[in-house]
Amino acid sequence: MASIRTGDLEVAYDDVGTGPAVVFVHGGLGNRAMW
Repeated sequence: MASIRTGDLEVAYDDVGTGPAVVFVHGGLGNRAMW
């Protein structure tokens, strides 16, 4: 799993690049919403 994070937005994806992307929004307490 690789991820790119810029500020509070993080996009994670598998190493091959063929799997579904996962987007995380980091809140002030470090919580992550995923969709």
